[in-house]
Amino acid sequence: MTFLNPEQRQTLWWIAFGIALLYLFYSLTAVLTPFLFAAIIGYLLNPGVDWLSRHHVPRALACLSMILVFLALSAFLVLTIVPVMQHELGDLQQRIPSLLERLNGSVAPRLHDWFGLHIEFSGYSLRKLISDKWASEDLMSTLMSSLKVGSSALLSIVATAFLLPMVLFYLLVDWHRIAQRAEDLVPRRWHDTILGFAREIDELLSQFLRGQLSVMLILFVGGLALCDHVESAAPPRLAAVHLMGGDMEGKETRFGVGESVLTAVVTSNGATGSYNSMHDSYQPLGGLVLLVNMLLGEIVFGGLGTGL
Repeated sequence: MTFLNPEQRQTLWWIAFGIALLYLFYSLTAVLTPFLFAAIIGYLLNPGVDWLSRHHVPRALACLSMILVFLALSAFLVLTIVPVMQHELGDLQQRIPSLLERLNGSVAPRLHDWFGLHIEFSGYSLRKLISDKWASEDLMSTLMSSLKVGSSALLSIVATAFLLPMVLFYLLVDWHRIAQRAEDLVPRRWHDTILGFAREIDELLSQFLRGQLSVMLILFVGGLALCDHVESAAPPRLAAVHLMGGDMEGKETRFGVGESVLTAVVTSNGATGSYNSMHDSYQPLGGLVLLVNMLLGEIVFGGLGTGL
């Protein structure tokens, strides 16, 4: 004698499966990280794969093409941002002494007046604080624990970067098959409700991730590439006299063309209000990119006063 009908058993199985899946995700977070990132990226790339498949491109080749495009865009962003971050970190390191002087002139007197604390902000005091911290603990154990954590994090990043393209490829190849199997697991009593809810979520996410985010990326990368190409070339008036180099008019030599262009495009995309070069001195096409971003309302990324 059975107390549950097949539909009720399927419902209980689904609930138990969900609980077990959540526990599995919690227990195997480090192992499942590549699969999680692959699922998110695959959701973004799957429409492109479907479009190529509809145009008689084999599914495997379409998946490989979209992954290569994604990797190329990621590499472009990394190669663009990392040099800027390196320069900014170097500039921050050079400004630390002046920052400490300002702290000694403004913060230290207030700490003395309010709390009776005698604190001097200097490189020596910071080094002494670190050395006292290390002296109060076992230096070797501290170093070993730091190396252990750092090496584990590095190995995790390398493993994720190595596995992500492979997992992403096979996930995109079987995307619709996996979705169909997940749909078959939904209890029939809840099938229409859950499927309708999933469609609404997909529509909302697609409007932002596949629509708005794609437009933002295209406008930013395209504008940055065009503006940087124009400003890095020799201006016509200098090329006529055989002088080489980018257009440095209105730009600081400590920033150069690349960082000036990056700041100009970012600030005109998102209304940050900052600048490090004179936008009116850009070449016609370079200035056109900035002007188009401003005429759009500086809403590519959104910012203060743009409504986004």
